[in-house]
Amino acid sequence: MKDIMTIDDDIAEIQKHDLGTLDRWEIAVVPDPISTAAFGKERALPLTLIVHQESGFIFTAHIISPDDTDGCAGVLIGIIKKHGALPEVLVMRDHALADELKPITEKLGIKTEVLKRLTAVPEVLRAMTLLSRKQ
Repeated sequence: MKDIMTIDDDIAEIQKHDLGTLDRWEIAVVPDPISTAAFGKERALPLTLIVHQESGFIFTAHIISPDDTDGCAGVLIGIIKKHGALPEVLVMRDHALADELKPITEKLGIKTEVLKRLTAVPEVLRAMTLLSRKQ
């Protein structure tokens, strides 16, 4: 995870701007379908997906390398800064992920929901899995 000082600096920078909100976003960390197809599930790389729930727009599909200290928090901050918008609600399946992102979501006023089933992320994963099988 990002150094707490760096996260606070990023949040302070974001808070300087009057960012609008873009509906509901889904976030998940899943085994990358392409590396799963190539190396098997146990050697698959972790993939952070952030997807606009209604449209299915993929904000990012970011491979987290073993030496990446930013984790999902850094990925989320990067997407917020890149797109100049906040999710109104950030939806995920994992309570541990919600806890990891809590310093960001609380300070930026982003609502979170932990649900048993996501809608947009599984569609993206299906498409990626199909593409990985064609290679």
